[in-house]
Amino acid sequence: MQEKYKRIIIITVISFGFIAILASVFYFNRRKLWKSRFTIKTTLGDKEANDLAQRLNKVMQTKKPYLDEDLTLIKLAELMSSTQKKLSVVLNNHLQTNFYDYVNKYRVQAFKEMIENPAYKEYGTLGVANECGFKSKSSFYRVFKKETGLSPGIYKRQILEKIVP
Repeated sequence: MQEKYKRIIIITVISFGFIAILASVFYFNRRKLWKSRFTIKTTLGDKEANDLAQRLNKVMQTKKPYLDEDLTLIKLAELMSSTQKKLSVVLNNHLQTNFYDYVNKYRVQAFKEMIENPAYKEYGTLGVANECGFKSKSSFYRVFKKETGLSPGIYKRQILEKIVP
């Protein structure tokens, strides 16, 4: 009788082990299939990436889409007659930046140019920042300090001291 129970226990343990192995194989294959089905891989050749990067710089300088506070990667890609994926690859892999940092560099530069312009003399710091595409005070201050190492107020005072001795 004990021999019979030993066989049943051995067969049960082996069965559970076999089922566990099959379940794990099924799970990992299913996961791979799911991942490959929904992951779009976009690769660009060097020539295509360079062309797109040049077009991006030209669009940013001529059309100034960064002044739009609601600018998104999708909107910028549409403006360039490209795709979101390709633009993202160019920014991340070829320009070594991300969308927000890239756009914010242009916005900070626009701020620097505007505060030196007499036409914007009556604007406050935040007024000029809003004109440059910044949506909020906190994001503007954080980005400006990251880019220049100075707060916007200190930077503005330094510029005004140079203009008006």
